[in-house]
Amino acid sequence: MPSPGLLDRWDVLQLVKDSASITGIREREISILAAHLSVLPKGKLDPRRLLISYAQVSGILERANCMDERRFRRGEARLEELGFVTRKLSANARRFPVKDGKGNVVDAYGIDLAPLFARIPELQRALQRHREAEAQKRALRSRISACLSAIKRQVFANIGESSGAVTNQLSNLRNELRRRNMSLENLIRIEAEVGALAQQCRLASSEVVDQNPLEHPEQNQEMSADGGQTVRHIESTRKDIYINSDRGDDPHLAWTSCAVLPQYYPDFPVSSTAISRNLYEFLGFLGIKSSTRDAVVRTFGLADALRVADYVARRINAIARPSGYVRQMIGEYKMGNPVAGGTVLARRQAAL
Repeated sequence: MPSPGLLDRWDVLQLVKDSASITGIREREISILAAHLSVLPKGKLDPRRLLISYAQVSGILERANCMDERRFRRGEARLEELGFVTRKLSANARRFPVKDGKGNVVDAYGIDLAPLFARIPELQRALQRHREAEAQKRALRSRISACLSAIKRQVFANIGESSGAVTNQLSNLRNELRRRNMSLENLIRIEAEVGALAQQCRLASSEVVDQNPLEHPEQNQEMSADGGQTVRHIESTRKDIYINSDRGDDPHLAWTSCAVLPQYYPDFPVSSTAISRNLYEFLGFLGIKSSTRDAVVRTFGLADALRVADYVARRINAIARPSGYVRQMIGEYKMGNPVAGGTVLARRQAAL
């Protein structure tokens, strides 16, 4: 019966690759590590047993993509510095096994891989923390980006494009947000700056509204008509409402039922075109690729696509690959299964 502590060497190597950005290991060292792992005894490995690669360097260079011998040895030294291996060489720097009277290998001189296997729990914890931090940064980037877009719309609608200072500040913040490998501290700082800019624009917009009240018809719903009578326009905005032909579902009602999405768009969309535009933009904020965004609306219809987007947004911190996650939801839906926590039913279920 196999020991429960046995490990697959290639799973261990994949963990090293996944955590490379954390540990600082590079492609050269990974290739060398793979070469040494490949000459260990066949099958799964027991971390409690001898894990020393004692093959001569000249004999395993081919397993390291035909690497130059001097570069290979420098890579081994770097692996030892990083704490992945221990170089255990004989007095004349030879590598060979030490056997007992029965011919069993009881010790060896070479590259000891025990430190790598001892670090597996540490690497797993570090990788989990890293992924959580990256998910948090993605969510923060999306929130900041949505706020910048809202400020831009507000500026153009209420202040005008002539506000060069605000436009330049928006552009600078957007460019800074696009930088790769930005720390969480810098993202928090940018969010604070964006919040201050949003407050500044709200104050400027309120001043414009006070000076030009007729430019905002929502504040003047009563209009003069013939004969001095007053006509109140109440239902005019309903002309643009889109009805989902599959379920008879109103996307405006779906919009109001969302918890996260409306927070990024304070102005209620009065048409299906506005809803579609906001939805497509919001899916981009979540890190979903353009082709997947198109498939979301084609598959679910506008109302259910809103529910799907809001469901993903509420769980974005726990989703490593948003596009893949949404594609999986699309596949489940096409198979007739409910998605988005049961809020979106397949067509055949909705018809029952």
